Amino acid sequence: MRFVDTNVFVTAMVDPVNDLERRKSGACGALFQRVVAGEEQIQTHDTIIAEVAYVLSRGRQFRLPPAETVRRLRPLIALPHLRLPNKRVMLRALDTWPHMPKLDFEDVLTFAYVTDGEDGELYSYDHDFDRLPGIRRVEPA
Repeated sequence: MRFVDTNVFVTAMVDPVNDLERRKSGACGALFQRVVAGEEQIQTHDTIIAEVAYVLSRGRQFRLPPAETVRRLRPLIALPHLRLPNKRVMLRALDTWPHMPKLDFEDVLTFAYVTDGEDGELYSYDHDFDRLPGIRRVEPA
């Protein structure tokens, strides 16, 4: 099983602007079609998905709104033949992000982990967490 890096996800989700990008986009699209068909299994990690979300939403090239980033990313993450530790938490973070568009995806992912199944507490100096339901921010004392 091969590991998939950030640039493969991004290349599969954005419109190519030149011949090289069209060739790479086609290859990435073919890879994900093999995964959809169950002909290939792939794996990745939370840090890769967080980086994809950052590149698409805050990177200097794309700047997509969270809802559009999620629209493009969620179907790939949900693929049954993509192994991702804590996929359920990642999908919950993706579903939550459009409702909290002023937060970075990394904060929404932290929120999803902290509140996975119950209310939780988080050591942090980041006051953005004070606005989130089900999470209690605590500063180290």
